[in-house]
Amino acid sequence: MNDPWRAKHFGSGYSAEFLPVGQHSWRIVKSGGVPIEFPSQSQALEAAKNAYLQRLEPPIRTTVQVDPDVAASKLEDKLRAEAESWLKSDRSDVQARETMYRAGKRPLVVMQGKA
Repeated sequence: MNDPWRAKHFGSGYSAEFLPVGQHSWRIVKSGGVPIEFPSQSQALEAAKNAYLQRLEPPIRTTVQVDPDVAASKLEDKLRAEAESWLKSDRSDVQARETMYRAGKRPLVVMQGKA
């Protein structure tokens, strides 16, 4: 069983535990800082699974209705402005490249400023 949630004996019942993505220690499902004690193993597994999925993908709080045409025109304007600012940049802050020599490592070419 490779599920990132499990139920373990806790007191006179079961505790729910889950393993967050990219972490190595298990988290116990708590309420108000106190571990929740479930009467059955299946309830604990379900609670652990829900806690894991909740942390993996939190609920969307609100949705904003946007007209697709308005969104596309805003994105187009933004991209056009970025392209124009890049074309207008004089690149005066770009310095000549320098080679850093480090003992036991390959030479590193460094350029400062906008590339």
